[in-house]
Amino acid sequence: MPLEPTLAARLPLLDDLTTWDPQDPKDVARIRQWERDTEPYEGPDVPTRDVQLTAGASHFRVRVYGAGAGTDPCLVWVHGGAFAFGDLEMNEADLVSRELVARTGGVVVSVDYSLVPHVTYPVPHRQVAAAVRWAVEHAAELGVDPRRVSLGGASAGGALSLAAARELHAAGGVEPACLVLAYPVAHHRWRTDPEQERLMTGLPPLVRFPPEAIAGINDDYVASHDDPRWAFVDLDPDGPVAAVTGLPPALVLVCEYDDLRTSAELLVEQAADAGWPVERRLCAGMLHGHLNRTPVLDEVAASLDAIARVVREGTIDSRRV
Repeated sequence: MPLEPTLAARLPLLDDLTTWDPQDPKDVARIRQWERDTEPYEGPDVPTRDVQLTAGASHFRVRVYGAGAGTDPCLVWVHGGAFAFGDLEMNEADLVSRELVARTGGVVVSVDYSLVPHVTYPVPHRQVAAAVRWAVEHAAELGVDPRRVSLGGASAGGALSLAAARELHAAGGVEPACLVLAYPVAHHRWRTDPEQERLMTGLPPLVRFPPEAIAGINDDYVASHDDPRWAFVDLDPDGPVAAVTGLPPALVLVCEYDDLRTSAELLVEQAADAGWPVERRLCAGMLHGHLNRTPVLDEVAASLDAIARVVREGTIDSRRV
């Protein structure tokens, strides 16, 4: 379908911007106007508290949203930001967490993982894995069922969630009930898709992720580590199909207008080859990172509903692939 009308109408704001200066008031005003949705929005008011955790020698925090009643579901959630940006205040972290508490009646544990270049692989995904273990171990305190703790993330947060799930599975013991991978970066390298390139032609540079940019982001994260197998499925020495075999059921959100869509679609194909149960949801008319917008956009609300359904039910509908 065409690009979502609100987004399409505001694309001219970005036409002559290949980058933007956060110190330039004119640039900031244009970016804020671009990010503003059509109607005012205020997220649900839910209780929050921060908890300090440790993974190996690294310290980080999580923010707990909501309070369960004893048997409620829990989602450990990981924001995106190219492994180097983002925080717990961004919409993809805070808004998503509040909305999912309201939609599930459960708890969300949002992970404030350490960022590149201060750390590199494998520290961030092991912090995510530690957050999953903590949520399961503290289920009674959180008021959730330890068997109903799921894991999910967006973009780079999807990559970290997938890496954490893979290593948790390999280690045995604690594993998430389900995975939610929103427009994930699942591969270190992949071939561009001519049809996707055609679809993206003409969009402003600020909403594009050309291959050379993705290569640089992924290389900075892996940082020439001598065993990067968990970072991306194509770096597993046994191959991508083996890398995803045996993982919990997953919902994969794919944005229609997204250079990273090719990686998400390839992951869905590899899941089918591996017998890994995956539900694919196409977020029609959406650009990469649409969960950073608000539910006044219908597709953002629909995506949140889909995530909430998987978290509540602990299952996916693989017929939707």
